[in-house]
Amino acid sequence: MIDINFLTQEYKLKLMLKSISRMILLVILLIFTILFSINLYLNSIIENKQSIINNKNAEIKKITKNIKEVKQKMKEIPDLTSNIQIIEEVFNQKNLRVSEILYTLQENIPSGMWLDSIMYDNNNLFLSGKTIKNKQLKLNPAKNIFKFERNLKSTNRFSTIKADFIKYSNIKNNEVNEFQYQLILNSN
Repeated sequence: MIDINFLTQEYKLKLMLKSISRMILLVILLIFTILFSINLYLNSIIENKQSIINNKNAEIKKITKNIKEVKQKMKEIPDLTSNIQIIEEVFNQKNLRVSEILYTLQENIPSGMWLDSIMYDNNNLFLSGKTIKNKQLKLNPAKNIFKFERNLKSTNRFSTIKADFIKYSNIKNNEVNEFQYQLILNSN
């Protein structure tokens, strides 16, 4: 069969231009859609990275603040080595070393007992601490204090061992004895 086309060249051109313009419009629309999608994707990545950066900056600020606080605390803490050296010098004048006294105390303190403070003044050593009752370990506060005092007397490092006070208390259903001793160092 023979096809006969009665359309004029101008009309054919017009139709062809319309179809090309539709195609161009579709391509532009497709490009715009692709660019918009890429833009959304990149924006989400940027927002994600920005939130990570903000979190890291917050962590950095927090760590920096902590570092400043630690530096401030370190400035507030006296130089312990110089204090120990001063104490050593005082004890060395008496031919006695701090480390020897601390070792003597550590060796003679019973299990379940601890010292809260140690003070030295003119050949007097003041100790305060606590001892706790523990049924599983069979620790008795009164026996611990007696044992501690007996152990200190057996060292012959102290000329006088005097209990300033022994106070019973009950903390969270635990029997606790607080104590303070005054020890006078031997002058040997």
